[in-house]
Amino acid sequence: MEGMEQLIGESAALAIRPCEPADGAGVRALHDRTPPAGSLAGGFPQQWPDDLNRIPEVFLAFWVVTTERDGVQEIVGMAGVKAVDDEVPLDLFPGAGDRKRMIRLLRMRVAPEWRRRGIGSRLVETVVAWARESGYRSVILETTMEQEPAVALYRRHRFVEIGRSALERYTLVCMRHDLD
Repeated sequence: MEGMEQLIGESAALAIRPCEPADGAGVRALHDRTPPAGSLAGGFPQQWPDDLNRIPEVFLAFWVVTTERDGVQEIVGMAGVKAVDDEVPLDLFPGAGDRKRMIRLLRMRVAPEWRRRGIGSRLVETVVAWARESGYRSVILETTMEQEPAVALYRRHRFVEIGRSALERYTLVCMRHDLD
């Protein structure tokens, strides 16, 4: 799933590749220009999560989508996967089974000016392919119902809603994609 891809209607080539230590500033820049959870605009920058300071330690895999602009590589998308640990209450994921056979999709971001161009789909496809190749049985995630385009994207990729909870003033939707 890695490699260069020409997007329809775009002159810029995009690459999906594993995150490298030198990508830290680009990951930060992308994170800072995407809306906080549950909103579609405003409220910038969102809170910086500590796990993005420790990507190689915390994530099983982490990908970035890059393009080149004026000779400079720019990160326009990212996503990572973590092991499912005790931080994730399994009652939010009924029927999910053994934690060791699941991974959790986190920190998915696409730069606002690059949305609706297939980047999110390519990231989801990359995560699902990696999970399948690595022997996992399911991919779980949480997003907010207020992020309707994200919920629709995950549904198009066979994620099903399996529960809801509250996150501050937002409705958190828990989703799962079974790989069997």
